[in-house]
Amino acid sequence: MPAFLHGALAWGAVLALGGLNVALYLGGYYANGEESAVWTGPAMPGKPLRLPERPGGDGAVAAHEGEALSSHVGKPASGSSDEAKPASGHEGESASSHGGEPAAVQGAVEAEAVAIAPAVETVAVEPEAPRLPVSQALPELTPVVPEVLTTLPEKPAPAPAVALSPPVPQAPAVVNPEGEVAAPALNGEGYVVQVGSFALEMGAESVMAVLRKSGFKPFLIKRTETVRINNIQAGPFDSLEKAKEMEAKLRAGGMAATVEESFDGYLISLGNSLLLGYSLGEMGKAKALGVGPLRLVKVDADMEVSKVLLGPFDTRDEAKMVSTKVGQLGVAVPIVRKENLEAVDGKIAGG
Repeated sequence: MPAFLHGALAWGAVLALGGLNVALYLGGYYANGEESAVWTGPAMPGKPLRLPERPGGDGAVAAHEGEALSSHVGKPASGSSDEAKPASGHEGESASSHGGEPAAVQGAVEAEAVAIAPAVETVAVEPEAPRLPVSQALPELTPVVPEVLTTLPEKPAPAPAVALSPPVPQAPAVVNPEGEVAAPALNGEGYVVQVGSFALEMGAESVMAVLRKSGFKPFLIKRTETVRINNIQAGPFDSLEKAKEMEAKLRAGGMAATVEESFDGYLISLGNSLLLGYSLGEMGKAKALGVGPLRLVKVDADMEVSKVLLGPFDTRDEAKMVSTKVGQLGVAVPIVRKENLEAVDGKIAGG
């Protein structure tokens, strides 16, 4: 439905209700007839008002007295005695001529007023708790002032000086540029404990580190000795040309090879090594290049070896005692022997 129809219907309903109220009002007015001479409603200008009965009087009020009173409604009373007049006899008759009509009208008006007056709900209001003044609610705060030191603490007395004796100079250990520890000064023969003989220096250094941790003072000497090493050979070949062909294959693969003549033919030497694992690895490389047959043999070679020694000792028994202690470490099998030691340029050379 359009919005203007809603508005029209609403205004129509309002007008209908207003007309109905007017009709009801007019109907009641004509049914009751003319207004009574004495007004029983609230005080209004131009309306005669019925006053309460006076003590000792006839209980009636004249109409013109009511008019006089109504003329003063809304004005403050002056308190003068001239305004209050006694009621006459014909005033009582005029009031009584209307009979009980004013009382009936007054009762109806009071009933209507009671019906219209809205009901008043009584709500209990709790009294507000009395508030304490701020001076009583908060406790008194006493300011705390930290103590201030007016005097500085006394400085501790300096410790008495202690006379230090000069350090005793110690002879520095002689270490050569190669890291070898010089042996004790000894010329001639003496007993030593040989802990190990190593073709590789790294083996000697590891054994010396273990001995130092156990409180010993080992030293190292180097000598050239004949040792047995691993040699890899290819062959033998019947002709020099065949040996040279295999040598070329090995060199092309990055391996060192040398042709040697032996009593059973021509051989190709692939190098010497103290390490068995390294030698086996070289044999595998040569086989992968198509070289064969291959073999591993032990050969004698002159090499510089490093010997780890303890001593020297004046007697064999003293050397044996040290050898027993070294054997308990489990690093090697020591040997007691007599050596001719000579110091040469800070190194020990065995004679």
